Amino acid sequence: MIKKFEDFINKSHSKTIKLTPEEVSLFTSEPVLQNLISDEKVSLSKDDIQYDESDVKTKEILDQYLEIAGKTEEEFNESVNSEGKKELDELAKRIKELQKEYDKKAKELNKKRK
Repeated sequence: MIKKFEDFINKSHSKTIKLTPEEVSLFTSEPVLQNLISDEKVSLSKDDIQYDESDVKTKEILDQYLEIAGKTEEEFNESVNSEGKKELDELAKRIKELQKEYDKKAKELNKKRK
């Protein structure tokens, strides 16, 4: 029972990132990255890597070689749910409307000054 709970906790903090072929090859050439595998800090498959995102030290090492910060931002953008996306689209539409109103008022004020 305890083992199953530990597995659940580990999986809930698990992060998977797709790698380029060049990034995958770093794991054969860089001893620091090889140590992460041998210490079971990361799991490398064909074209992705899985690690515990709560492990700050591992995340820092990966970020040095793989620029994890940018990759996680891309994944975040992909994970925005449809409701959140709809809300963002509505806000963007409203901003455009406000910009048009502002431009119109500014144009009117410029005409009055002349």
